[in-house]
Amino acid sequence: MWSGLNCKDENGNPLGGCNYGYDYEDNDKTPLPTTSSHGTHTAGTIAAIKNNKGIIGVAPQAKIMAIKFGFNTASEIKAIDFAIQNGAKVINASFGGTTFSQTEFDAIKRFKNTGGIFVAAAGNDSTNNENIHRYPSDYNLDNIISVAATNQSDNLATFSNYGTTSVDLGAPGTNIYSTEGYRIFDENFENVTPPSIGTKFTQSGNNTWGTKSIINGSNKVIIGDHANWGNYQNNIFSTIESSVINLSGKPDSYLNFEYQCNIEEGYDFLGLLFYNGTSWNIIDVFSGNNSDAKEYNLANYTMNNFQFKFIWITDESNPVSYTGCYVDNIKMIDSVSSGESYQYMNGTSMATPHVAGLAALIWGTKPNLTYTNVKNVILNTGDTLSSLNGKTVTSKRINAFNALTALTPTLTLVKNNTFVNSNISRGATQVKI
Repeated sequence: MWSGLNCKDENGNPLGGCNYGYDYEDNDKTPLPTTSSHGTHTAGTIAAIKNNKGIIGVAPQAKIMAIKFGFNTASEIKAIDFAIQNGAKVINASFGGTTFSQTEFDAIKRFKNTGGIFVAAAGNDSTNNENIHRYPSDYNLDNIISVAATNQSDNLATFSNYGTTSVDLGAPGTNIYSTEGYRIFDENFENVTPPSIGTKFTQSGNNTWGTKSIINGSNKVIIGDHANWGNYQNNIFSTIESSVINLSGKPDSYLNFEYQCNIEEGYDFLGLLFYNGTSWNIIDVFSGNNSDAKEYNLANYTMNNFQFKFIWITDESNPVSYTGCYVDNIKMIDSVSSGESYQYMNGTSMATPHVAGLAALIWGTKPNLTYTNVKNVILNTGDTLSSLNGKTVTSKRINAFNALTALTPTLTLVKNNTFVNSNISRGATQVKI
C-alpha cells in the first residue's frame, strides 16, 4: 500500500497523513470498503504480494493508492485530482456509465498532463460501444486504455462490451480469483444436500424454503418455494433466519448476496430484514422479474446478537405461472479484519486491473518511459485473437511476457568461451558460466 504519510487533498493542501488513500464517499482519510469487495478484488489483481496465501498480483511491487468515491461525478473528480496531487502514475477505473461528462473528461485530461495512464472498463452490457458509448472508457483521450474481457478460451466474454474504435484490447475477466475482506459469515449452499437449508439458517412459517440445483444442473441455490420451483404456491408466508452473528466492534462490515426473482409484481415478495437487538427492520423488498447482486452496510448493527432473515410471501392467486425467487452466495465481510478471504469475480472490472498492473510492471522495468510509450507497448505486444477481430482496436489480448521481452535486452551467455544468444531477459548483458 502507498503510505499516505505526506498526502495532499485534491487541491494540493497537506492533510497531515492519510491511511493509504482517501474516502471521498464518507469524507475521511481511511478508505475502507463499506458495501463491496469490488475495489479490494481489483487491487489484489494489480499488486497482491508474492509468497502470499492466496494470489499474486500482476505487479507485486507496485503500490496501491486506495481512493473511494460515491458513484457521482463530483466525488469522482476529487478522487482523480487526489491521485494527481499525490503522484499516481496509473488509475484503474473499474466503473462506468453512459453519460458524457465534461468535468470527468477534463479531470482525466489533467491526469494525462501529468503523464498518467487511465485504464478503464469497457462495460458489461454485451453491447457495441460504437452504438452506445460507455464513459470514461470511450473518451477521446490518448492516455486512456479501454479494456474488454476475455475468458479462459481466449474468446470475448459473453457479458463484455466491445468496439472497433472505442475499445482497445482484451484482458482476462472471467473467473478471476482475487482478494476480498475477511468473511465472518459465508454460505453458498454447495456443501448442502438438497432440499436441506444447511446449518446456518433455521426456517419458520410455512417452511417452504429449500435448496435445489437449478443453474447448469449443478450450482445450488436456496429457493423460497423449492418444491414448486417454476410454479410456486399461493398464500405462503415462510422465513429463513440466520444464526446469531457477533458484529460487536465491527462497524466496517457489510452483507452481500445474489438473488433472482420471476414473481407477480406488487403482489408476491422476497424480503430482507435485519435484527436491531429488540425488533426486526425491513431493509429491502424484491418483486417482479429481476436479478442483482446486493450489498448492505452494517455500521448500525454493531451488536453481539445480530441476525438477518429472508421472507417469502405470496398472495391468494397468480394470473399466470411464475418461476419464484432464489438467493445465493450470501456472505458477510469484515473489511478491517487481519484475516483474509478470496473470491472469484467476473467482469470488465476484473479485466481492467490486469492492464493497470501491466502498465505498472512496464513502468517498474523502464521508469523513464512516457505514458505513450507504455500504452504502445501494451497495445502492440499482445496476442492477436480471431475472437477479438472486429471487436477491438488491436484485436489483441494482453501478454505480459511479450511486453517485458520487448523492453529488455537479449541476454548473452558465455559458456566455455563461446557466446550463446538467449531470449532470457533479466536486464543483464552478459553472464559467464
